[in-house]
Amino acid sequence: LRIVNRVVPSTNTLDGPHLFTKVNGKRLATPLFAVLVLVELTDLIFAVDSVPAVLAVSHEQFIVFSSNAFAILGLRSMYFLLAGVVEKFRYLRTGLAIVLTFIGLKMLVVAIGYHIPIWFSLTFVALVLIGSVVASLIIPAKPDLTMKVHLPPDFNLPPGEELADADTDEVEGAETGREVSSDEVEDEDDEA
Repeated sequence: LRIVNRVVPSTNTLDGPHLFTKVNGKRLATPLFAVLVLVELTDLIFAVDSVPAVLAVSHEQFIVFSSNAFAILGLRSMYFLLAGVVEKFRYLRTGLAIVLTFIGLKMLVVAIGYHIPIWFSLTFVALVLIGSVVASLIIPAKPDLTMKVHLPPDFNLPPGEELADADTDEVEGAETGREVSSDEVEDEDDEA
């Protein structure tokens, strides 16, 4: 934001939905303009990041140019969509890693003179992504057995001993709010 303020004269106050405003007869950019520049810069970074993936699929200039234009227009939205979906489909991250590895290997293989057909690349990518989503739906997730338990300050004391002070905040070794796994709870139940 400081770089935008150095290049374009700016003000620190918003003027509704306006990107520019007049202050003392001078036209100044509002913070909304700086935010717009920042968002579009991230779109551009995402588009440049996708160039190797496009070159792995095709070397035709029209396809590379048009795919990067569409990447600038909508790749940020797709990124946030994938960021939300990757939490729901736990094997999607692995599938994306396999796809990126395949694309990298394909670029290396092309460098030594071997050409992998486009239909094979697209089929491989589609099968891996579909397979990772289907695997996430079919294979159940392991339940999270960790629970947060607030333990009393005298939890670690041997049986029969009591706290010396009534003020429990000064007791050394008092543990409250620590996470306990279900295995520890079962072990304590067995000992009792």
